[in-house]
Amino acid sequence: MSSLVFPPSSAVPLDLLRGDDELDHKLLLEMADEAIRYISGFEWCLGIHERYFGDGFGGIVALFIFRVSIRDTREPEWIWVIVGDLPSAYLETKGFPSAQAALERYIEGVEDWIDTPERERRTRTDLPPISMPSGDEHIQMLKSRMDTLRASFLPHLKLE
Repeated sequence: MSSLVFPPSSAVPLDLLRGDDELDHKLLLEMADEAIRYISGFEWCLGIHERYFGDGFGGIVALFIFRVSIRDTREPEWIWVIVGDLPSAYLETKGFPSAQAALERYIEGVEDWIDTPERERRTRTDLPPISMPSGDEHIQMLKSRMDTLRASFLPHLKLE
């Protein structure tokens, strides 16, 4: 069994990130800053060593790959960070070698969260920690976003 090499060859170092146009570029840079702030906000994250753009669409969803030092681990680890017009999240890279695989897992995790009764969400450790206002209208909005990501964006993300 061969081990996966990270980052994928399609990933772009953040200092070389360029959007499709001026607006896309600006939005992706803002999303990169958001991803850095998000992951740096966890007390277990001791530092980011490498920063890459995996894939995404400015202002909608972007996937970044960071190599981070994690408290109580010897070696820095690679993680995906997903940000956009949706709840931010992080995933380990093991089992998710591409932006497409990572976004698909993110969507599945959010859909599981949506389908879990509110009173059970806090006790389930297999669900992503989603922070959003309660209420059916917010749940329906999140479900609609996941449907849109799955149908309109997921098929267009990089496979490697």
